[in-house]
Amino acid sequence: MKRAEFSHDREKTAPSGRRTDPVKAGMERFRLEVGKQHGVRPENIVGAIANEAGLDSRYIDRITIHEDHSTVDLPEDMPRDIFRDLKKTWVSGQQLKISRLDDDRIQPFRKKERPGKHKK
Repeated sequence: MKRAEFSHDREKTAPSGRRTDPVKAGMERFRLEVGKQHGVRPENIVGAIANEAGLDSRYIDRITIHEDHSTVDLPEDMPRDIFRDLKKTWVSGQQLKISRLDDDRIQPFRKKERPGKHKK
């Protein structure tokens, strides 16, 4: 007997085989450098973000915990100082080191370059 294929299985699975749920409007997906191997739980992540960054828990959405990292959806255009605080925050013995997820690539949260200034 052949295994039945369902279209919704294909839509939510990235080429890597990981599930990729769409991000809600007004939200953005971020990677945190803490995962199952560190013993993290969703409530640890919510608590860290809510307490350390002063963000209300209702603005923290869709936490997915992977083996060596986690993802979380947070509001778009959050203030830079919140990210600075979250990069330094520790959960389950690991620094969060938050970074923006964009098209399956990890983008560290960096300051934008000023016009006329170029890195060499």
